[in-house]
Parts: sequence; C-alpha cells; structure tokens
Amino acid sequence: PHFTTAVIQFLSNNSISFPKTNKQPHHTTKQNKNIKINSTTTPKNNHHNTFQHNMISLNPQQKIAATSPGSLPLLLIAGPGSGKTRVLTARVGFLLRQEQANGILCLSFSRAASTTTQQRLSNMLTPLEQSKVKVCTFHSLCLRLCRQHPELLGMGLDKNDSFKLISAGEIVQLCRKIVDNNIELKNELNNLGMDPSSIVTRILHAKSSSLGPEDFNQEPNFQNIYQLVQRKMVSI
Repeated sequence: PHFTTAVIQFLSNNSISFPKTNKQPHHTTKQNKNIKINSTTTPKNNHHNTFQHNMISLNPQQKIAATSPGSLPLLLIAGPGSGKTRVLTARVGFLLRQEQANGILCLSFSRAASTTTQQRLSNMLTPLEQSKVKVCTFHSLCLRLCRQHPELLGMGLDKNDSFKLISAGEIVQLCRKIVDNNIELKNELNNLGMDPSSIVTRILHAKSSSLGPEDFNQEPNFQNIYQLVQRKMVSI
C-alpha cells in the first residue's frame, strides 16, 4: 500500500521518461520515375484517413467516449467484443489531433492487448504523433518505476541499488532447498501436508495482500519458512 501511494504521488508530480526508439516508420516506398504519387496517398494522409475511418465506424455512444474532453476524467465499462480498443485508439488520436495532450501514457493489462493497441495506433498516427504516445502494460510501467526508484519499495534499498525479478518456479526451487536443509522444518511441514509448491502459492497470495511474515504470528511454521524465503531472496 505504501508503494502504491508513492507511485500515485510520483505519477501526479513527475513526468516519466522513456528511451527513444530507433525504429523507423513502417512505410516504405519504391522509387520509380514513371510513377507519380498523389498527395492523398502519402503516409501522413494515410494515417489521417485511417483515423477518420475509425471515427466514422464508431457508434454514437463510442463516439461520445472517444471525443470526451481530455480535461475530464472518464470511466468506460464495456464487455468483450464491444469495441474497447477501437474507442481507446480513437480517443488517443482525437486528443492528439485536437492538441488536448502533448503526451499520452496508454496502459493495458496484457501484452497482447498492448501489442494490438500499438499496432492500431501505428496505422493511425504519424511518426511524430507516435513519439508522444507510450503504450505498455501496467506491469512493465511499475517495473520501470521500481527500477528508477528502488528506495520507494520499502525493502531497505537505496536509490542507486538494483534488483532482479524471480519467477514463481525459481521461488519453488528456493523453498525446496530451504526445506531440504532443515529436517525439523521439513517434518513439521510434512505433518501439515504442505509441500514447497503449496507453500510458495500461499506466500505469493500473502504478498498480493501486502502481508509479510510478521502477520502470521499464529502460524509459526509458515511464518518461519516465509522469513527464510524472504532472507534467501534478498541474498540472491
């Protein structure tokens, strides 16, 4: 909770810098002296036409959402297949074309949704407009903030410290080593019917609920293994 509050405060008071990409625009043209290119077929106008086509395809409710003033908060609730991504990309284009935003952070939950959104925006926006939009997942944004400001994690890290991510599978292996090296603990956990996988699952649930080892005083066995896993992870 403390880190979440810190992130919200950070986003409210600071701008987020992302490294510039060296990717070139997807549009390629073949040089041919016998072919004249009409101005309406230039990449810029192709982007504009795609944007206009997207706006025209919106139903009245979707268009209201896409063209809502950028200065007002907006919450949309819609089911699968209702055109959420189409509305979102149309809104991004609208805010940029109406000069209501100089920079837009567009977040999604999954990588697939992020990729789809990026692809649609690349067909709709010019390279200059695309440079004003950052599309990524919540997870990648939070990871970037964590790496930029490790001192906000509440783990005793300094601003210049670094860390690495560990997967659930790696935590299971780590837990198994801890249990195998502690016969007494291993016997107690076996009596409780808890194996390394179930222990890690519970630890992950505890972390998701912002619960640390100190919150399990009534369960000394689990508290002990939780503490050992935490210490081992810090030492990796």
